[in-house]
Amino acid sequence: MQDTVLPKLKQQFDDTKGIFKGKERKALTEQIQRTEKAIAEKLDKLPDVLKEDGYPNVQAFMATYRKAEAVVEQYNRDLAA
Repeated sequence: MQDTVLPKLKQQFDDTKGIFKGKERKALTEQIQRTEKAIAEKLDKLPDVLKEDGYPNVQAFMATYRKAEAVVEQYNRDLAA
């Protein structure tokens, strides 16, 4: 949402110009605000999700993730060989 939806909405808002586009601009403004709020809520929940899964912080999760990623890459190399 942060990398695709929000920039598209903002670009669409910037492209909406003219005297008769007031309602459309207002609707886009509201949609941008809703999207920003949804992003903020999801970012706030992210640490809680990790804690529920047993990770004390994001760094611990990322360390485990990187180890698992290395194992998967090695498996794929062995499979290809």
